[in-house]
Amino acid sequence: MKTVLAILTVTLLTAAGFADAPLEGVYKLTGHSLDEGAKPYRGKVVIKKTNDVYHLIWLIGRGQAQTGVALLDGDILSVTYVDLSGRDLGVSSFKVVSSKKLEGRWIPLGAKGRPGIERLEYLGPAQELPAERPAHMAKAQIDI
Repeated sequence: MKTVLAILTVTLLTAAGFADAPLEGVYKLTGHSLDEGAKPYRGKVVIKKTNDVYHLIWLIGRGQAQTGVALLDGDILSVTYVDLSGRDLGVSSFKVVSSKKLEGRWIPLGAKGRPGIERLEYLGPAQELPAERPAHMAKAQIDI
């Protein structure tokens, strides 16, 4: 009984810690749309926190960039995003799986298909935007 109680206590403390873990940082992004014929994509996501608000920037492949704003409720990070090209906007919902991993779904405004899937794996602290940002963003000022 003591062993079961000890395991349960450690499990609850660990699970509670995920929601309290700082999410700020740079994450490796892997994802794919569930639309037929869609190819997987990779990139990076930068997450910064200001008070209770999270700001995200997606740098996808060679040239696509998105920015978003989010709220954390328990272990769910709810995000609204817009593509910097102006062609796409939508919502994402990520579950904080661990202190270094988030898994989520996304769907653009007006979609009639199934939500896409994204996984984020922590790479390190977010000092600034990653060096491999798209060329069209080289002169852009993005405050996060």
